Amino acid sequence: MLNHLCAFLSMPLRAGTRSWPPNVSMLASSPEEIARALSLVGVRLDHTLKILDLEMHAERAAELEDASAVPAFWDDAVSAEQTLRRLGEHRAAIADAASWRAMVADAEVALQLSREMREAGEAVAETEEMLLEARSAVQSLDAQLDKWEMRTLMDGEHDHCGATISVTAGAGGVDAQDW
Repeated sequence: MLNHLCAFLSMPLRAGTRSWPPNVSMLASSPEEIARALSLVGVRLDHTLKILDLEMHAERAAELEDASAVPAFWDDAVSAEQTLRRLGEHRAAIADAASWRAMVADAEVALQLSREMREAGEAVAETEEMLLEARSAVQSLDAQLDKWEMRTLMDGEHDHCGATISVTAGAGGVDAQDW
């Protein structure tokens, strides 16, 4: 998992998000470009899922569910609340991963349907609707992964690294005076 995290952390950043994969929202709507973007986001999702470690989340969720089933669980309200919060976090991680996988599957199905419809000579509007659905799923997944990555990098166990920021003024003039 550490290798995946190091690879993830070494990716270049653009304003608020990484520049890899290319900005999905700027895609043209050709099936080939959407398929390429889906492939890139799929690779990104694979890296994210390795970092997320779903097996660990499932094990911890099961342990916390067992702990919450003990009759004396509510005797310490503060501890019970913390346990339920952690349980919710583990369940949310599992649900996020399932949702992301479903988005990839939905986009793949929509792309396949658009290809089949085009080959069968279906109406262009229906084919474009399938492409739009695939593109929307890819864009949504890209945005959700951006949010997860920023939340993960800025909190908890993955936030142990320092950051170096370089700000360079322009060649002169008003830009340089601002700095």
